Amino acid sequence: NILAYHWYRGERIKNSQLIASYEVDRQVTITGPAHSGREIIYPNGSLLFQKVNQNDTGYYTLSIIYNDLQTESVIKQLYVYPPVAKPIIEASNTTGTEHGVTVVLKCLTNDTGVAISWFFNGQSLLLTERMELSQDNGTLTIEPVRREDA
Repeated sequence: NILAYHWYRGERIKNSQLIASYEVDRQVTITGPAHSGREIIYPNGSLLFQKVNQNDTGYYTLSIIYNDLQTESVIKQLYVYPPVAKPIIEASNTTGTEHGVTVVLKCLTNDTGVAISWFFNGQSLLLTERMELSQDNGTLTIEPVRREDA
């Protein structure tokens, strides 16, 4: 049986780095000096970060204390990626398109290592035989374009 869970910021168990503790029998949460006000510890020992940001990147240590006072610890690393910039969509033949015209849409971004997905009317785009995606998904070609593509 588990007596308590303790979460620490960093790779060591230090009182100054305590984020939060949960005492199972009393169902009590205690916050520590490293608590930012954005963390919630749950009765199962999990720790939730709210409004996560890049400053949360780092190592975290969970210490579990059992009723026989034996302890078990695990260290995990959390990496928070920087926000992705809003991409630019570049389109060819956008004015007065008519049946038979080819339209090329390009998704332009300076971010690296991002996956590009295309949506139509709020849903993931289902490609038809008239549509083709580039290998990196950055360019969508529609040939020929039709009114229902608008």
